[in-house]
Amino acid sequence: MNSRCGFSTGDVIAGRHVIEGQQESSSSVRTFSANENHSQNKICLKIFRPDPSQTPQSSDEFLPRAKILPALSHDNLAIVHDVQESEGK
Repeated sequence: MNSRCGFSTGDVIAGRHVIEGQQESSSSVRTFSANENHSQNKICLKIFRPDPSQTPQSSDEFLPRAKILPALSHDNLAIVHDVQESEGK
C-alpha cells in the first residue's frame, strides 16, 4: 500500500475498479486511472479524502446531491457515470 495515497496499483475499489496508477491529487481529492474489471473500460476515479471537520450530516447531504451528477450532460462537464460510497467512505 502506498502510504501517501492509501491505494496502490492493482488494488480493487468498490469491488469493480482496478487501480492502474495515481494521477494528480489535492488536499481534498485523490485521482487515479483505473479499469472497470467487468468491461475493461478505462476510467478516472476521484476519491475524496476524509475531512475530520466533516460531520455525518454533511456526508448525508453530499451523497444524494452527487448522485444527480450522472444525469447531467454538457460539453463543459466531465461525464460522471457513478457515485458510490465504499466502506462507509
